[in-house]
Amino acid sequence: MTTDGPDNPQKFLFIGGLHRSGTTLLHQCITDHPALNRFRTTNVPEDEGQFLQTVYPDDYAYGGPGQIGFFPAAHLTETSPLATPAHAAQIAREWSGYWEKDAALHTEKTPRNLLQSRFLNALFPQSRFVFLVRHPIAVAMATRKWALAPLSNLVLHWLACHETLLADIEHLNDFKIFRYEDFIRKPQAVVDQVYDLVNVPTVPLKRRVRADGNRDYEAEWQELQRWARLKRYSFAERYTAGSRSDWRLRGVLRRLNGLSDRWGWGRHGQAYIPYHEAAVVEGHLRPQLQRFGYDIEDGRFVTLPDAVLPYVQVDDAAGGAART
Repeated sequence: MTTDGPDNPQKFLFIGGLHRSGTTLLHQCITDHPALNRFRTTNVPEDEGQFLQTVYPDDYAYGGPGQIGFFPAAHLTETSPLATPAHAAQIAREWSGYWEKDAALHTEKTPRNLLQSRFLNALFPQSRFVFLVRHPIAVAMATRKWALAPLSNLVLHWLACHETLLADIEHLNDFKIFRYEDFIRKPQAVVDQVYDLVNVPTVPLKRRVRADGNRDYEAEWQELQRWARLKRYSFAERYTAGSRSDWRLRGVLRRLNGLSDRWGWGRHGQAYIPYHEAAVVEGHLRPQLQRFGYDIEDGRFVTLPDAVLPYVQVDDAAGGAART
């Protein structure tokens, strides 16, 4: 087992991305490599390192899924008073009992690494970073049951978090940003790019990655759009996302969502509740989604070639990838 010290510093690969962005699956795929370490038998959700240390608060101190990006305190950088050598040694010590094997490169996945990469880089200067970004509407729909928030607010949260990431990567040297949509389409090519980042030889994938990961959320979005048109929510044109009118729906939504889960209706029951949300997102937030390389066309989720984030572009023809 490696130990932390001036002559033998631990090397980390940190994985970040909003909840429900596919980071758990990506983490599992890459850590099947014998040279990459991971946590095991931790008895914490998804074996995430945030729950195995006592230096910084976990995501749920800031509201958890769909909320953390709205809390300035959740954004940690090298200027944080927690960014000290003593705290780096403490984290490494607290994590040391949970590593699966004796490998030189330790891999840790926590959603909020998206918002604290500069802090982690200050603690562990030899760190590498991988970020996974998924279509904002798919993330919002997947998170809605946990966050109990309107779809528009969850899309705004996605935008806030990725604006932070966009600013933070200016301070990082060794990182790659992938789209979830590219990962599920060509998982081996994406995983190979991660191995290239950390300078280990490639190995074949051992896990199955479904290529239709957004299908159910796309269908739900189309259902919302259909009902929004049937109900003729013209007021959505002057609706302000995040306004106090959101709160009128929240009590009812919370109860109906709970009942739909209890009765086994799942997303099919929830799809018929916030009809106007589709019009709000499409009418007000679509230009901001396009800026990050995502859009909606004929009710379908699409990716755009131009984006402010430097996504790794997976080459369909050659099967390889090159960073833009």
